[in-house]
Amino acid sequence: MQIIAENEFYSIKVDERKNRVFLSMSGYWKKASDVPNFVQDIRKALKQVSKGFTILVMIVNMRVPSDEIAELHTKVQAECVQAGLRKTAEVISSAMLRLSTKRMSHQSGMMMKQFDSQQEAEAWLDITK
Repeated sequence: MQIIAENEFYSIKVDERKNRVFLSMSGYWKKASDVPNFVQDIRKALKQVSKGFTILVMIVNMRVPSDEIAELHTKVQAECVQAGLRKTAEVISSAMLRLSTKRMSHQSGMMMKQFDSQQEAEAWLDITK
């Protein structure tokens, strides 16, 4: 697994064999300047995968994002869809965050399903349909 980026707010890794991006997010992203390299780091990850790739998102101790950050996530999701994203699984426990991320996924056109465990999420991503 290749590490693309790691900092206090997120880590991005790529498993080229699985054609999968692993994104872990935490903390409170108040404004885009809190995560100045996020879009660039996602783009680096997208260069390591091919059309039909999947994303596993782990959301840990994160608060509902500000409008500015929600727009940033929606933009990044749309770029992933354009790059050939097949589907995304999110492991997320907060009900409020679940609602927020569903809204962003709907706006970006990203196919996404939410799970309580990483094992369930990866099993769903491994299904090729």
